[in-house]
Amino acid sequence: MRICGGLVIAWLAVEWLDITGTARGVVLLQVIMPAAVFNYLLALKYDREPTAVAGVVVASTVMALVAVPLLLAVLL
Repeated sequence: MRICGGLVIAWLAVEWLDITGTARGVVLLQVIMPAAVFNYLLALKYDREPTAVAGVVVASTVMALVAVPLLLAVLL
């Protein structure tokens, strides 16, 4: 949901704000980056379901292995 939903929202935002060129590519690429490991560390520290957060980090990283090259192919 994060990768697809984020990409749609970011695409709408760059269209609405008329962002072009390199800035447009950076915004679109940034939104499909996987969830950071830092999220897991915070969940672990505050005991907020660290195993569930770890699953999200792994899943989003695997999905990013496909999504990032595809988006780069479109942007470049």
